[in-house]
Amino acid sequence: MPFKYLFILELIVWAMPPLKQFKGGYFLFFLVIAVSPFASVLGFYLVKLIPFTIYVISSFIMLVVLQYNHSGKIKFLIITLIFPVSFIIYSNEWNYDLISIIILHSSIIIYIIYFLLKSLYEKNSLNLYYFILIIYEASVMLKMITFLTNIQTGKPYFYITSIFELLIGIYFIFFNIENSLQLKFDKK
Repeated sequence: MPFKYLFILELIVWAMPPLKQFKGGYFLFFLVIAVSPFASVLGFYLVKLIPFTIYVISSFIMLVVLQYNHSGKIKFLIITLIFPVSFIIYSNEWNYDLISIIILHSSIIIYIIYFLLKSLYEKNSLNLYYFILIIYEASVMLKMITFLTNIQTGKPYFYITSIFELLIGIYFIFFNIENSLQLKFDKK
């Protein structure tokens, strides 16, 4: 499937989850996912930014949004990331961008695992929503790792994971944190 058609399909599919997530608490997170490809194209054509640079910015915003949604404040650790992220954006080097995206999405995965474990402890249930969000984030991270390390393998893997991410996007069109399947566990 040519990149152009896959990209258009991703734009369409990922534009819809923010609508479902509006009352589920992850609206801004999914809005950033939806807006990032548009911003990437605009950044490339208007100011010649490498498309990955926009994804560094959006990944950082996603991390801040996740942290803020669950604590109501932004922690010092996240604030300290502003300088390195700013440097990477200024450098406009694709390999620095990819490394930054990998690090930021690793942090996002850690946050989501924390939310999953917290939910498991407090509600005695495994919320499938968090599990699928972790899979999505891992897919994004692994896509960037593969793209960074081996461009020949990276392109086919990029297409396969993009199609997989489209399926995940379709899941998030129909489910949010409130109506996602929850596997209940008995207290002993």
